[in-house]
Amino acid sequence: MLLIVTEHIVWDWNGTLFDDALVVYLASSQVFAARGLPSVTAAEYRTAYTRPIQDFYQRLFGRRLADGEFVGLDDAFHTAYQRTMAGVTLTTGARQALRDWRLGGRTQSLLSMFGTSS
Repeated sequence: MLLIVTEHIVWDWNGTLFDDALVVYLASSQVFAARGLPSVTAAEYRTAYTRPIQDFYQRLFGRRLADGEFVGLDDAFHTAYQRTMAGVTLTTGARQALRDWRLGGRTQSLLSMFGTSS
C-alpha cells in the first residue's frame, strides 16, 4: 500500500480563494463596451471561457483578434479589474481551509494570475 502525505499546498487565488467571478465579468463587460465589442451575458461569458485568453475572445466574438488588439484588451481588463475588485471577499470556507492547513503543521503558498503594474 502506498501512502502519500501532502505537506505543502499551492492555493489558486482568483476564483478559488478570492470570490472574483462577478468582478471578472463586470470588468470584461466594461472593456468590451468601451472598445465597441458586443455585450455578452454572464452565462455566455461562462460558456465561452477557456484558456488561453486569446482563444476565449475568439469563441466569444467569433473572430481572431487583430494584431495588438489582445494587448490593449488585456491592459484595459486589468485596469478595470482593479477598479471593480474593491469589497470582494474570500470564498465561503476559504479562511477556515487556510487556517486548518496551517494548524495541521503544513506549509502553503499562493498563486495568482493577477498582474502587477510595472
